[in-house]
Amino acid sequence: VWAERMLGRLQNAGHPLSREVIDLVTASPAPVMEALLDRIDREHGSVRDYLLGAGLTAADIARLSDTLLD
Repeated sequence: VWAERMLGRLQNAGHPLSREVIDLVTASPAPVMEALLDRIDREHGSVRDYLLGAGLTAADIARLSDTLLD
């Protein structure tokens, strides 16, 4: 149920539901995600810094945050 709601929120926010996005939302075990976030923090300082470095704007990140944390 959570995954369906999250996919709906992402789609409603204008994010395309690629196979990768669907897999990320529905098939990523917590320990894998925790390890990924730890690595991003070590290598980039924060997820925000990583996303900014990948080309997202502050507005993109705010919209993504609103979508994921709503």
